[in-house]
Amino acid sequence: MINRIKMQKRRGETSQLAPGHYLFVGNPGTGKTTVARLMGNIFKALGILQKGHLVEVGRADLVGKYQGYTAQKTREVLERSIDGVLFIDEAYQLVIDEHDSFGKEALETLVTTMENQRQRLCIIAAGYPQPMRSFVNSNPGLTSRFAGEIVFENYNATEMLAIFNGMLQQKSFTLGEGVTEALLTIFRQWEQTKDPTFGNGRDVRKLLDAACAQMDNRLVDQCVQDEEAQHQLERIDITR
Repeated sequence: MINRIKMQKRRGETSQLAPGHYLFVGNPGTGKTTVARLMGNIFKALGILQKGHLVEVGRADLVGKYQGYTAQKTREVLERSIDGVLFIDEAYQLVIDEHDSFGKEALETLVTTMENQRQRLCIIAAGYPQPMRSFVNSNPGLTSRFAGEIVFENYNATEMLAIFNGMLQQKSFTLGEGVTEALLTIFRQWEQTKDPTFGNGRDVRKLLDAACAQMDNRLVDQCVQDEEAQHQLERIDITR
């Protein structure tokens, strides 16, 4: 994407420069919002978007409670997003069913703006893989508006361990003997899960928070005074 924009600039195709709109497809906790924010920063650095800020919304932010209010509400969100990235989380909830006139009104407003403001706005629609297929098919103008689909796969055990260690480092904590092996056992079990609600990075954070709580209980119970020990997760904290 960056190379395409660079070459357009070299060819003098400045009038055609546009960030594009994208589908982010994947389960929760796979980094969709984080990548959307990074894309805004990239577009700003390349001079494509003036601000590159991220506006994150859901159905409630776009759909009104009475006829005629939805279009106004959606336009207000779009105005806040101009020169940046509009990230619509769980976008498939915009149109609940074929009788959802409010949702359709919001979507039609979005589709119009995707074309009219395509050089000043990047819209990213995100959500679970299967429902996103239905979302794209809910309006005939959507398919042609999106420049591409980016798939966010579930993390594997090694990646989850790296995420855990990164979060641990931010807390200035270390791992005791055997903890890495215990974590990998847990993450390998998670890797095999077929549960659509699996939280990926979110579940890794929840595990770390639970382990830290267990560690604090242990340290208080054992009256541990050693400063190094106060910053070290032990296997019992993970597996308890």
